[in-house]
Amino acid sequence: MPMTPKRVSIAGLMGFVVVVAVGLVALKQADPTWASACFTIAVGTLTVGIFRAVFGRGRSRTFWTGFSLAGWLYLFWVFGVFSRADEVEPPPLLTRSGLARVQEILHPKATTSVLNTIFHFSFTNRGKPLVIDPFDETSFEQTGESLWALLIAWAGGLHAVRLVARREAREASAGPAVTPSSP
Repeated sequence: MPMTPKRVSIAGLMGFVVVVAVGLVALKQADPTWASACFTIAVGTLTVGIFRAVFGRGRSRTFWTGFSLAGWLYLFWVFGVFSRADEVEPPPLLTRSGLARVQEILHPKATTSVLNTIFHFSFTNRGKPLVIDPFDETSFEQTGESLWALLIAWAGGLHAVRLVARREAREASAGPAVTPSSP
């Protein structure tokens, strides 16, 4: 039985274009906020993928299982125990930025050190506003690794669906299993 390719909707293509465009903007504007945003989105999407894999059905469940497995393995590989000490560390989640803003309101004296520690801002003297370095290589790497995690997760999901479809096609072409009858 020949496998027919899955059709992609216009909405699906538009969504793909939006994700690629936002990813390219994040890489072009690589700063600590973009790195945190991409990492938060990657972790959030992979976490939702686990729930979709556990509670989903059919091809959707297969896709989300492959998606989550490939994505989490990649993040673990890049930012986890297999990363070397001189490699990039994961950026903080956006929740840390929210906490820094709350601290700015509640404890204005500590704001400079907290923001400088979390987001590597550089301050000018005489109380001028924050100036973010124009290119932050660490933020670029963090952003890129988060985007790679989502791309690899997507590829893992598609691969899982393809593997299951092949297995089902083989089982269907083999016909029903013959069991010996006992006399």
